[in-house]
Amino acid sequence: MEPPVLLELRRRLRMLTVIRIALATVLLGATALIEWQARIQSSASVATEVTIYRLVAIVCLLSLFYVTALRFVAGRRQLVVLAYVQLCGDVLFAAALVYITGGTASVFTFFFSLTIVLAAIILFRAGAITLATLSSLLLLVIGMTEMGIIPESTFLTDMRLSGVGPLDPVGTEEQSLTTIAKNLVVNVVAFYVIAFLASYLADQLRRSDERIQESELSLEDLRVLHRNIVASIQSGLITVNQSLQVTFFNREAERITGYQSREILYQDITRYFSDLKQIFLNEDKIRGQTVELTSEVFRGKLCYVRWTISPLLDSRGSRIGHVLIFDDETDVRNMEEQMKRAENFASLGRVAAAIAHEIRNPLASISGSIQLLRSTLDLEEDDRRLMEIVNRETDNLNAWITDFLMYARPRVGERLSIPIAPLISDSLAVLANDERSAGIEVVFNPSSDASTYGDPTYLKQVVWNVINNAVQAMNGEGTLTIEISERREDKGVFNRVAFHDTGPGIPDDVLERLFEPFFTTKASGTGLGLATVYRIVSEHGGTVSVDTGSNGTTFLVDLPVHQAA
Repeated sequence: MEPPVLLELRRRLRMLTVIRIALATVLLGATALIEWQARIQSSASVATEVTIYRLVAIVCLLSLFYVTALRFVAGRRQLVVLAYVQLCGDVLFAAALVYITGGTASVFTFFFSLTIVLAAIILFRAGAITLATLSSLLLLVIGMTEMGIIPESTFLTDMRLSGVGPLDPVGTEEQSLTTIAKNLVVNVVAFYVIAFLASYLADQLRRSDERIQESELSLEDLRVLHRNIVASIQSGLITVNQSLQVTFFNREAERITGYQSREILYQDITRYFSDLKQIFLNEDKIRGQTVELTSEVFRGKLCYVRWTISPLLDSRGSRIGHVLIFDDETDVRNMEEQMKRAENFASLGRVAAAIAHEIRNPLASISGSIQLLRSTLDLEEDDRRLMEIVNRETDNLNAWITDFLMYARPRVGERLSIPIAPLISDSLAVLANDERSAGIEVVFNPSSDASTYGDPTYLKQVVWNVINNAVQAMNGEGTLTIEISERREDKGVFNRVAFHDTGPGIPDDVLERLFEPFFTTKASGTGLGLATVYRIVSEHGGTVSVDTGSNGTTFLVDLPVHQAA
């Protein structure tokens, strides 16, 4: 593709050809009209008209040649040469027309001026001065010929004398030398004045065009920059008009919400985000910038959305709508909840150390004293049975404290590369011997070679606790499906173990407290099973999440992938 400068030069050369053909057509029509009037008046002098016809024909043929040449000429230098050829040809045409229509007194001397103006437009000052000089030389030759300084040939004499007629404003009388000299001076001065003025105006026009082009490029650059900025924003961006109709919906907004811009554009925004209706009804809020937190359902899931709503103003400062920037805060809220749990775990860890010291030591004393009394005293059967109960409950309490300590301060032992499938298979083997699993179908493909890095004892307890919880939720009847898959996130690659049961699901009020220690819905539960799962997985750098509904519950345990060195 040619540079813009060459494209503009080609456009101007085409414009020159159009102007030339248009002037030739007007001249042809005028000549035909004058010839028709001369014939009506029975004038015998029509030689000038015939000569003009020939000149117009030559101009049209040359124009066709120029148009053809323009298609094959390439490069700035060749285009400039073609422009000079055309303009010089036009000057010669003007000289011939002036010569046969009265010489220096001809009314057609303006053709020289027109050619100079066109040269200024196409070739700027250099072209205008060159064409003004050529026009002056040709007009001087015509004037000197009229003065007799330069002898004219028989052909030129016949052509000039043929101009005596309707197109000859001078008539047949010889012009005085003074008149010819005055016409020469006036026209030559006019040519150069026109050249300088026209070239100055053409140069100003060119500079204006360049400034306009630069402004257009700057505007386009700003538009591209605006598009790139909007596209790179990692937040949803929506603009609405005063009627709350969506006028812009960026790609990030599509990703967050699941809506496509083509379906939401020019629709009422409150139709898709119902919680915004009350916000827009409050004029005090939307008068300035406001930040709101709403809950929305995106892709069938409840999400927490933070909105920053600002007025959209025009160049006069009048409000024409609103700009809404929003982010899905669901993950942030989940992280805050996890941090709160982690803080609780840290506090419980400190409490656990105190419990171990304050309770375990007295328990050891109690247990030892009971055993000593039972071995040294001659007790009746009832007394002996009571001592056994005390001893047994002391052991149970000590075991409970051990479980609590393991939850509160898990001690992850030696880290090993652990295949995940065998951990699950071992737990399922234990489940197979449990009478509670008689009516439960287990679906699991143990062929996965996924592995993680951690303590096998604690991870086996995680698997068993989750399986045990699923069995209890199905109440002895249903299907337990276990799947292992790989999941890539910004913070690394994880093996996801999904435990899906077909139980009734978990109520919302229970779901919020599911991993809290000592929270349980079971009559005999301690409330430490899932809390222990959460703590152990967190210690291994993983996460635990729950997806529940009327079709059952899925526990998602994500453990870091172990990559061999």
